[in-house]
Formats: sequence, C-alpha cells, structure tokens
Amino acid sequence: MMIGPLLAAFSQAEPPSRVVLVTLDTVRTDHFGCYGDVRGCTPNLDQLAARGVRFARAVAPMPETMPSHATLMTGRSPLSHGTTCN
Repeated sequence: MMIGPLLAAFSQAEPPSRVVLVTLDTVRTDHFGCYGDVRGCTPNLDQLAARGVRFARAVAPMPETMPSHATLMTGRSPLSHGTTCN
C-alpha cells in the first residue's frame, strides 16, 4: 500500500484528520486483543485499533523491516528505491 494517496485523502477531509502510522516488528497478531487474544496484554493498542483503522491482512514486500518501511513510505519496490536489506 502506498502511503501517499492515503495522506492525500486525509488532507482533504473536513475537519482536518490526524494520521498515526503504527508499525511493529517481530510480533504475532494472535497476541493482540484486537486480533482475538483474550489475555488483555495490549489494552492501549486494542483501544487505538478500535478507534482507527485496523488491517486484517497485510503483506510485506520483503521479510525485513527497513526495506518494508521504505516501500511503505515511498510506494516503490525495494529494487526501485535500493533498500534491500536492513
């Protein structure tokens, strides 16, 4: 997903919206309440997910954090922006 079109859509919203991008590294979705865990280990993230947009399925362009974040912020593939490893 490219972040540019998302930010453009929010910039035209009334009243002005805020975008908070939360990315996590090396976590499992089954350990978050917003994804079904009942232990209550992530109350703040669960509340944020309830008030915002939560993606049920996401795909990373590479299995490493830095290239994935670079792709998220630019909309370009890892080979295009040149970041292919951490």
